Formats: sequence, structure tokens, C-alpha cells
Amino acid sequence: MGSIALFLTALPIALYGPSIYVHLVHAVLTDNHSYDLDDISLMGLFTRAGHRQIGALASLLVPWILFFAIRRRRGADPITLGGIAACAAILCSPLGWYEFLVVAYPCLAVARRSRFAGIGAVLMFVENRAAVLTGRGFVGLSGSVQFAIATSLFLVAFWKAMPESGQALQRRVADSAPAEQVVQNIVGGI
Repeated sequence: MGSIALFLTALPIALYGPSIYVHLVHAVLTDNHSYDLDDISLMGLFTRAGHRQIGALASLLVPWILFFAIRRRRGADPITLGGIAACAAILCSPLGWYEFLVVAYPCLAVARRSRFAGIGAVLMFVENRAAVLTGRGFVGLSGSVQFAIATSLFLVAFWKAMPESGQALQRRVADSAPAEQVVQNIVGGI
């Protein structure tokens, strides 16, 4: 996995030269999308709260913390890892729209049900345009805070679905229902 990350990091340097990352950092630091209420990234949420540096630091630290925490837990299946990666990418990118969660939905569909995923799903239906009428018109309050919370809850649900350190993936696969039973449950519910 580390070799893939190294390759994907080096590829832009090979294609565009070493200054590409200088341009990326400049673009992230001067980006003004954080003030859009639909931005659910940590950078956007903290910027709207007046703490852009904290958002930038959190966006840098969370992926590294997840990376090292996941390395300590062996035996995670690709679907769970894909869900963690999708949720972390949305939260830690400079700009994250809640529509990007469509990438995590297939992972949620096959994951074991959890309270965190259920609460996150309910939050996805909450109206995200809470506003207050002031003398200057309507002023947005929450933006998409509940979508960021829902994404965080999905991330926790995926994390909880990961086997503890030392557990084998084979045991989890053996405990799961056969594909025919899953299809019958889906078709039977329609």
C-alpha cells in the first residue's frame, strides 16, 4: 500500500514538475470555497468558525492518524477500508461536498449495521439550510454541519467494523451471510 501512495505522490511531479506541490499549497491556502455553506470539509467548517489554521492542521493530521491506526489493526477488508478512505477524503480535503458521500454509500450498504451509521443516515435527511432572519435578510447558521457530523459517524461506523488487531479477515468472511441470502433479503424487502 505504501508503494502505491509513493507512486501516486510522485506521478504529479513526473508529469508537471516539482513546483506542482507549491502550486497546490498556494491554491489550498488562497481558496475561498470554505465560505460556501455546502462545504463539509474540516477546513471549511473551521474557516467559517474563524479558525482556518486549526482546520488546516486537522485536515493534515487526521489522515496520518488514521493511516497509522489502521496499520496497527491488521485484517481489515477492502470494503471497510474503502469506506474509511472515502469519509476521510471528504472530511480532510480542502473542499468537500456532501454529495461526495455517494462514494461511501456502496460501502455502507454491505457493512454491518451500527448505531453510528444509523444516526448518520438520519442526519442526511435534516434540512441543511438553517437560517435566521436579520435586518440584512437571512443569514445562514449551520450550513452543512450535520452532513459533516454524518460523515464522521460513517467513519466511526467503518472503524468499528474493522476487526481488532490480530483477528483474521477469514473469520469475518465466514461469519457473513452467503450472497444468495443477501439477495433474498433485499428482494424480499421490496
